[in-house]
Amino acid sequence: MKVRLFLLFLALGAATAFGQGAKTALFVNNLAGSDLSGKAEAFEAMLAGKLNGQGYSVLSRQAVADSLQKAPPTEQDPATMLATQTSALRLAQLLGADYILVANLVSLGGETKVFQGNGIETTNRIYTLRVSYGLLDAAEAGGLKGDSFSVNKTLRDDGNLKVNDADLINGLLEQAANGIAAQLTAPGVVESLPAPAEQASPVTFTITAVLQGIKIPNVLVGPDNVVRTTENRFPVEAIGVDVELDGVVQGSAPGEFGAMPGLHRLRLTRDGFQPWERNVNLYEGFALTAAMDLTPEGLAQWKDLTQFVQDLQLEAQLTAAQVKVLEGKAQMLQQSGYKVNTTEAPVMNMFNSLWGPPFLDGVPVVE
Repeated sequence: MKVRLFLLFLALGAATAFGQGAKTALFVNNLAGSDLSGKAEAFEAMLAGKLNGQGYSVLSRQAVADSLQKAPPTEQDPATMLATQTSALRLAQLLGADYILVANLVSLGGETKVFQGNGIETTNRIYTLRVSYGLLDAAEAGGLKGDSFSVNKTLRDDGNLKVNDADLINGLLEQAANGIAAQLTAPGVVESLPAPAEQASPVTFTITAVLQGIKIPNVLVGPDNVVRTTENRFPVEAIGVDVELDGVVQGSAPGEFGAMPGLHRLRLTRDGFQPWERNVNLYEGFALTAAMDLTPEGLAQWKDLTQFVQDLQLEAQLTAAQVKVLEGKAQMLQQSGYKVNTTEAPVMNMFNSLWGPPFLDGVPVVE
């Protein structure tokens, strides 16, 4: 059963300390399938009309469509975005909404009752439309108000009267729209809504990208030019990773960035890596280490760059010239867009690790 979603955008206009100017995204969802095919849009118009002028001001659907077109392709389908709490919050943020209202056309059913007596046969056909709705706080996707109920209409036929039911469904839809609007505009409802979040200040956050599942051994060359390793295996950071936030390039990782707090769509890309994309909730001091997968081509390049590590003969004594070659290959690796993170290196090995000294708070450790 295909679910059809129609979106409109509302702005609360009640002159109260809590609801004034708060924007609400309204989704009408047809769960009844073919029984109400093509009727979700009509219900949308009816519900909008009931809310308009009752503390709500309805904005055009075109404005909403324009907002969604500016979003990344993965965030342009409202049905997908409403699937989880995180993505629903993200959708509200994309639309600039303070509240989310979801109205569902649940089912349409009917029953027939026949009465015979005194020479008269009467047929009563009772049609029932079930609906539900939920009003959510867009800041946390927490439920504020909701209900489910049914509306019905009876058509009566007898020998002298036959009722045409051509407008039956529209009548039920209007009853349901009246019911939802009555609950949302009841005295004290708008006033009780949580105040929209204050305009927040930008926050700073950091992003570091590392190779997924890959660490490199700590390779030491002692004063006697003997090659050794320790138990330490270091993560490898990817350098020059493009950082996109909500489809806009912010710079390259590793690095520090600034943005408004809240949910955003983060995308990391670099040649040789699979794109990394997630919803993130940004706050001051947010620090992300993203594990990125190499592409087959990137993995082949990585193996070529690190083949010299695999070829090392441990406990072998090198000549001064061989040490210089080894150090050159290590430097070439780190100039090819990779950085070996040596923060876990023992202090005692800081001067002879191929990957450089360990750092604490960005400062080389000194014995």
